[in-house]
Amino acid sequence: MPVLNPVERTALLTAALRAAETRRPDRLYEDPYAAGLAGDEGPDLLAEIVAATYPPDRPRSLPSTPDYNAIRTRFFDDLLQDAARAPETTQIVLAPAGMDSRAYRLSWPDRIRYFEVDRPFWQRIMGTGNLRLLTTDKTNPQVTIWGAKTDVVALYEKVRVAVAAAKQASGVRVVDNEWEGPPKTGG
Repeated sequence: MPVLNPVERTALLTAALRAAETRRPDRLYEDPYAAGLAGDEGPDLLAEIVAATYPPDRPRSLPSTPDYNAIRTRFFDDLLQDAARAPETTQIVLAPAGMDSRAYRLSWPDRIRYFEVDRPFWQRIMGTGNLRLLTTDKTNPQVTIWGAKTDVVALYEKVRVAVAAAKQASGVRVVDNEWEGPPKTGG
């Protein structure tokens, strides 16, 4: 495995934290993919965190990373699942996704399109390659963006430009109209 940068190490650590939570009898969630995603390095990183969080020779001075991660994961699981239940929600974009497995371990309504955007290293590991957005618009069912980056501003700009070009190519017009209710009658 190549030398990992801090962000990549954190993603492996987070997968190891999810695997550890999955093994707890009182777990807040279950992630059957986490142990495999954490690989060999994830548990070693977790051991370093546990040693720093629970030192044997002095009182604990750091918050519990495993507990914090479990609570944070459950919070976002619930938040995204609640959003997906709303009938007007048709897509979820998670950026950066890291070694997250929500797309696979949680159940999503059929109308939901789930996208994970991340660094090229994780895209290769997860098999996603370049970003391809699929839409329900039958006149232009997909927009492909090559070389997407995790820089949210740059990604937003690439998506905006690609969508605008796709709309122009297919002759789609966007009308912005704020409806204020039925017209008022005299009186």
